[in-house]
Amino acid sequence: MNSLKNLGLYIHIPFCLSKCRYCDFCSFPHPKRETVEKYLSALYREIEEYSDGYGEYNVNTVYFGGGTPTLLEADLLCGLLEKLKKHFTVSDGAEITAECNPKTADLEYFKKIRSAGFNRLSIGVQSMDEGELKMLGRLHSPDDAKKAFFDARAAGFENLSADLMFALPSQKPETLMASLKSICALDPDHISLYGLKIEEGTYFGQHRDKLELPDEDVEYEMYLACVTELAKHGYARYEISNFAKDGKYSRHNLKYWKREDYLGLGVAAHSCIGDKRFANT
Repeated sequence: MNSLKNLGLYIHIPFCLSKCRYCDFCSFPHPKRETVEKYLSALYREIEEYSDGYGEYNVNTVYFGGGTPTLLEADLLCGLLEKLKKHFTVSDGAEITAECNPKTADLEYFKKIRSAGFNRLSIGVQSMDEGELKMLGRLHSPDDAKKAFFDARAAGFENLSADLMFALPSQKPETLMASLKSICALDPDHISLYGLKIEEGTYFGQHRDKLELPDEDVEYEMYLACVTELAKHGYARYEISNFAKDGKYSRHNLKYWKREDYLGLGVAAHSCIGDKRFANT
């Protein structure tokens, strides 16, 4: 009988193609190769140092977030996972997720990381409207998002999640619903639905007075309309912003909601072990 306690691992990859206008996460656009190599070297050391104190844990979820983990070359991302498996006890049935920008991966990339053990992708779609994507500062197109889903399925991924944002500047309920229906047509297993929050220090935060933002009543109606539409497509709401088909909840994200143990590695990563919370700078 396995007596090990369960643990989730979060790995932060702080690099992106560009900084989106709404983003206040710890991320840095278009990094130099030297910077990436130095960061990964430091991350490897952190994995080695922390692993000594977590021998009594069974890792049953691993989540690579960012930033954009798939901005790393496939071999580097796979090498990180291999490093984790070497120093932690990662269970055979662990949920292993990588966040993905549709512009950063193709069929061959997905094949490589799938064969290395990644079994779930969280694809940052955000909108299926060309104008809204440009307004958000996203570099991918609706066609790029569709291709990412097709390529991921072809590579053998059976657990795909899509991110969708609402209450965007100048967004109309009908354009939001068109995006939602387009995403549902791609048949993801999971959809995360996020209302835009204007954060200080972001491009949107600096230009807030110029943004045509929906009021609270409109935002509320947008959310309810999406919840109703998602239910029609078989997506059950299990968190405020998360919906899944066939019970394919994000096992890692549920750890945050249930206050289960998770360890964050990398810059700005947070952890919760027992009754103690701590974070990297």
